[in-house]
Amino acid sequence: MSVLFHVVAVVSMLTISTLGLILNIYLFRKFSNKPGKASAFHKLCLVKTIPNSIVCASFLLWVVPLSVLQPDYDKIPRILNVFVGQIAGFGAYVTGPLLELFMSLNRFAALYFATRHLGIADFPLTGFAIIGAFGIAVLYTALGFRRESF
Repeated sequence: MSVLFHVVAVVSMLTISTLGLILNIYLFRKFSNKPGKASAFHKLCLVKTIPNSIVCASFLLWVVPLSVLQPDYDKIPRILNVFVGQIAGFGAYVTGPLLELFMSLNRFAALYFATRHLGIADFPLTGFAIIGAFGIAVLYTALGFRRESF
């Protein structure tokens, strides 16, 4: 691998993860400090910043330093590497896509059933969807910590 490619890759990861983490923290603060009752879509957007921040922090605090230092693979603590990989996967591969699915279903319902009064307005469907997404993500993340993987 050329030195130029390595430098560009590290600088790109550092820039993107830093900006992504700052932006997601800013959005979390803005969404959580909004006065009044939050809509279902607003809640989903607020919660979506959490897995986004986890992925950006994983890259900023683990991938970038390892890319700069380039240690031998056998010198990296396996349990720590698995932990960071599972936590990043929690946000990137499980929670994020599930929340995006719920966001798209929410927008679909808002667009195609806007004139109908749905009988679920008082039912905390969004809260259950969020808890379900995080529950599934925790389950899949925990499965990655099997004893055989160490």
